[in-house]
Amino acid sequence: MEILKIQTTSLNIHHLELADLSDFYIYRSNPAVSQYQGFDVMTIKQAEEFIKANSKKHFGKEAEWDNRKG
Repeated sequence: MEILKIQTTSLNIHHLELADLSDFYIYRSNPAVSQYQGFDVMTIKQAEEFIKANSKKHFGKEAEWDNRKG
């Protein structure tokens, strides 16, 4: 399975890492965002646990990534 990495001058898509925690938390803790998504707001600890739990998963691999669970 190929590692997810798409990068241009204005875009960087990659697997979540603990280094992404601050930005990920800002996104996942915003009620204005979550009202249009399939998740509830997260605490910083929940965001950290989400990243840790999903850090070894590969997006696109069947039955491995299910965003409805986190």
